[in-house]
Amino acid sequence: MKYVVYDFETASRCDLLKRGAWVYANDFSTFVITLAIKVVEDGRPTRTRVLTEQDLVKKDPELMTLASDPSVMFCAHNASFEQAMWQAHIVPLGYPELGPERHHDTMAVAAMKALPMGLDALGSALELPVRKDIEGHKLMMSLCRPDKHGGWAHHTPENLKRLGQYCGTDVDTQYAAHTVLGGLGASERASWVIDQKINQRGILIDHEFVHACMNVLDQIRGPMTDWFARLTGGLKPTQREKILDWVNAQGVPLADVKKATLDAILDPDDEFDIGDFADPLPTHVYTVLELRRALASSSVAKLERMLSCAGIDGRVRYTTQFHGARTGRAAGRLIQIQNYPRGELAARAEDFKRPELTAENLTAAIMSRDLKAIAQLWCKHFDESNPLWMLDIMSAVISSLRQAIVSAPGKVLVGGDFSQVEAKLLLSTAGQHDKAQMLHSGIDAYAEMASMAYMRPINKKDNPFERQVGKAATLGAGYGLGAVGFRARFIPKESIQLATQVINAYREQFAPMVPKFWYKLFEASVQAVWCNEWRTYDHAGIEFRKEGDFLTMKLPSGRKIWYHRPRKEEVVDFKGVKRASWSFLSYQGKKFRRHAAWHGQVTADCIQGTARDLLMHAVKSCEREGLNTVFTVHDEIVLEEPERDGLDVMLKQIMEDIAGWARERRYLISAETSTMLRYQK
Repeated sequence: MKYVVYDFETASRCDLLKRGAWVYANDFSTFVITLAIKVVEDGRPTRTRVLTEQDLVKKDPELMTLASDPSVMFCAHNASFEQAMWQAHIVPLGYPELGPERHHDTMAVAAMKALPMGLDALGSALELPVRKDIEGHKLMMSLCRPDKHGGWAHHTPENLKRLGQYCGTDVDTQYAAHTVLGGLGASERASWVIDQKINQRGILIDHEFVHACMNVLDQIRGPMTDWFARLTGGLKPTQREKILDWVNAQGVPLADVKKATLDAILDPDDEFDIGDFADPLPTHVYTVLELRRALASSSVAKLERMLSCAGIDGRVRYTTQFHGARTGRAAGRLIQIQNYPRGELAARAEDFKRPELTAENLTAAIMSRDLKAIAQLWCKHFDESNPLWMLDIMSAVISSLRQAIVSAPGKVLVGGDFSQVEAKLLLSTAGQHDKAQMLHSGIDAYAEMASMAYMRPINKKDNPFERQVGKAATLGAGYGLGAVGFRARFIPKESIQLATQVINAYREQFAPMVPKFWYKLFEASVQAVWCNEWRTYDHAGIEFRKEGDFLTMKLPSGRKIWYHRPRKEEVVDFKGVKRASWSFLSYQGKKFRRHAAWHGQVTADCIQGTARDLLMHAVKSCEREGLNTVFTVHDEIVLEEPERDGLDVMLKQIMEDIAGWARERRYLISAETSTMLRYQK
């Protein structure tokens, strides 16, 4: 087998981190400085070669031969960047195209094994003999952008030669990482190739709608900022410490003004609300905090990101990271669709009894840029004399972020979302098939759970709050959540006694097989870590085994979840009994920390990983049917297809036609699908 390890060094006036690899590669100012290649044949590496831009223009014979041979793979770290640069800069020189099928990505393997994705940190984690060239990296960061005068005078022969050495060292490091990491395996490699194709299709952004949203926000941002200054004696919404001092001076004890803190104080459905203070929040303080939260919202920044990350065809590419989470689920990148606010439209339409409040009408109102038209549709009681309506305008725009994602002319978006998938998977995997069947068949399992907790009959019509508590327990108590955590998250106004009743009812009556599953699954993982032999331990067909520096958990699909450098630990439980446990290394950027494993976390990894495998099976089925997936979000698939009848039915059939391994486990899977011109939940 022959493959090429390669790496580009480039320069541009375009900001790679802010605009993404695809826009960067296609920017008029971007150019290749060097390309380093190392050829490996039958496990024997050659010396790394460094090619200049002039070498590439002359059509380097060796590179041309390698690229023209379909049996030769090209290996890179973060291969999405190399693919973008090759397509934009090397193909126009006369070299053949290299699609995802011709690439292998060492970063994808690192992500799959829950290792750092950055090459420097990865080298440290793997203790590679070749490390990233730190001094060379500093030089690269200088040369990849214009100098302080806006030119390229710093691209001296000496600096370019040193940069070539750095590029060669990077290739040597990538090769060393590849020899240690190995491959993805056949199934995950197929998943990665499809992931690359999906990311390269891109997501179409409605630029006119985004500009309309930004215009609406511009109309209210000035008056809101002035209002904030009047209330606070001249402060700006960006002055965090001064705002905090001002709030405390009003007699309100507040530790910080972070979004999570403000959400908890201002939203009655969150962990705390204004009733948790000794006295209600003064109106002017409440208004100031609302203004601070609104004006600092990251959702507003997402609008600008949509425009800056879109290519000349209006599409944003590479919006997800393969294996961004340990479970195998993708993580959001660039415009971060995974983190879009859920939105208030449906709730407002129902609460205000306003059938005309639809996504289509709200979009039209925003496109009109008419604040009064938006307010009359969105606000419960529009009073132009009360400036609080401007906050409602902002929430209308934030709730409409998804509407900026559209289909191309003549096409539609088709969305499919697995229904209650984690709850049903957990119940089925634990052997609690009766409750999984109840959820799947549409019987009100939430009311039954609530009836057990409250010890009286509960139904949706007469007991909406109690049923909501039952829903929270059914969907939220499955990963070891205790009474204290349940109360804090779901019922902060209620007593700890009620929370204890709910948790006990879930564990002892509604789903008694689930806690048994937690503990036995975790026991199998502990045995695998503590055993001095390389043995496999399993529970319910889920296998744990030490493999080199890793503990692996083999899921029902056959895919593995990886835990790096597991270590024996002893913990004292709530009864004071010392028990065997384990920990593993986790990574956030360049930060390493040891993470304590516990039964809820291992169970969540197992179930969420299985949900991801069901989704990936459906995505692969869509590809085989010639359907074009443009992105996935959690348990949802979104296609973009030429408009025709039956697309939603076809997607539903594909998603519910589960893999053989899932049928063997008696998993009950259902999907909700819809066709739309603009993306919405």
